[in-house]
Amino acid sequence: MESIKRSIGITIIGWVIIVSVVPFWTLFYNNIFRLGMFMSTWNIIYSLLNIVTGVGLLKLKNWARLLLLFICAVKLLDTIRRSLPRLFLHNDIVTAVVDLSFIFMITIFFFWFFNKKSIKKQFKSQN
Repeated sequence: MESIKRSIGITIIGWVIIVSVVPFWTLFYNNIFRLGMFMSTWNIIYSLLNIVTGVGLLKLKNWARLLLLFICAVKLLDTIRRSLPRLFLHNDIVTAVVDLSFIFMITIFFFWFFNKKSIKKQFKSQN
């Protein structure tokens, strides 16, 4: 089985996903008593998933590529769910549109990037 060098795009995305957990933990630590137990548990699980996904991407594991795409899809659906009340009940159209646009663009980029033949080939060669 031939070994393929990891592309710079995968390296950057993997490290950004891992490092992005650090500011979250700072916010989590400062707001731990206001979040409640359920949200705290969910945020811990989400952070751990991000770390595991980032490490898996750096090791070119196909399950990490698929997990990232799944997380992006769930995040997009969650953003839509959170934005609908802001659009229709609170008249906070600007914030809702910005949130949706940002998450939508990231999701589309990740689906495009991680489904390119050259990227998929890197993951398949390592499994």
